[in-house]
Amino acid sequence: MLPKIIIVLQDDWELMGDGTGNVAGLQYLPLVFLLKLADNLNFKMTFNVEVLQQLAFKKFSHIDRNLLIQANIWDNSVLLMKEKGHDVQLHLHPQWYQCKYEDDNFILNNNWNIATYERPQRQSMIASGISYLEDLITPIDPSYKVTCFKAGSWALQPSEGILEDLESFGIIFVIGPGKGIKYVTNSIYINYDEIEEAIFPYYPDYSDINKISNKEKYIIILPLPFYKLSVLGLFGKTWESLLRRTNYDIYPKQHKITHIKSPMGSSKTIKQAYKEIFCFKTYSLPASSLEEMKEGIDQIISRVLDTDNECIPIIIQTHTKAYPFHYDNVRLFMEYLVNKYCDITKFSTLTELLSIRDNLHVKICNKK
Repeated sequence: MLPKIIIVLQDDWELMGDGTGNVAGLQYLPLVFLLKLADNLNFKMTFNVEVLQQLAFKKFSHIDRNLLIQANIWDNSVLLMKEKGHDVQLHLHPQWYQCKYEDDNFILNNNWNIATYERPQRQSMIASGISYLEDLITPIDPSYKVTCFKAGSWALQPSEGILEDLESFGIIFVIGPGKGIKYVTNSIYINYDEIEEAIFPYYPDYSDINKISNKEKYIIILPLPFYKLSVLGLFGKTWESLLRRTNYDIYPKQHKITHIKSPMGSSKTIKQAYKEIFCFKTYSLPASSLEEMKEGIDQIISRVLDTDNECIPIIIQTHTKAYPFHYDNVRLFMEYLVNKYCDITKFSTLTELLSIRDNLHVKICNKK
């Protein structure tokens, strides 16, 4: 009998969005921690690995031997994930596409939304990412296939074009949309305020990913869950933020980057900032406080339990690059999740989820 809730712990395994960071410090060491935690608590997870970053490191490794060392750590880390029984799937941040390397710095481009690139460029990114992963992993797992995709910066709009591209490469599960995700600036447009289904997997309208298709599609959207911070949760978040004013990266950073700025940042009035504190937030680990992580997952699981359907996947996204100085909170949260909800949940990888997709309640629009 399938459980009421399937927990899919999914990690964005990557460096910083501006190209800074060290593979050893922000990827390998947090990975070792997470793999040991998974062994201790007996769960498996999916790592959506950022491949365009790795391709850039390999491309310029003849210039800087340090890049070659980090690229080798990257490859061996991915193989370690598989050897430990975890899932590896695709994650792409297009700002790495055709980047440059000058004065010990990666110079990334300023377009963080893969959906807005020309089709040949999109297809080149997807094809090269899939090819790299399958060439790396099939020697130790001949059955390995890339079938799941996580959009960098959650950016999949305009969705007409990008979804067809993903389908053409055999991608079935797509992660990115989620209630509470909205970044509308002069440089990027990501807006899932109008998403029609925020809990169940759904077949998307390829012309508008926020809408449910009126017929079964090849691609299935797995929406990211959301929560709403309480006053108590806000207090805990603020308190831990005040206590922890330090740099995440324990390794020396590259030179200060002045040529790229995240397009997702924008200036906000005090009124706008206050409103956003108490609006819906997309769930992601680690949050700034343990209490916020607990409060969020309790809300999410309670919401799913109120539905009549069985076998509902909950995608819990994590970002290992943010684990340094949060290790205790991540460990305590995972112990809380495993122990409190062991009777009604089961952990699954995205690949394992594919094997039971006929049992999932995937929504189709009933509008005429």
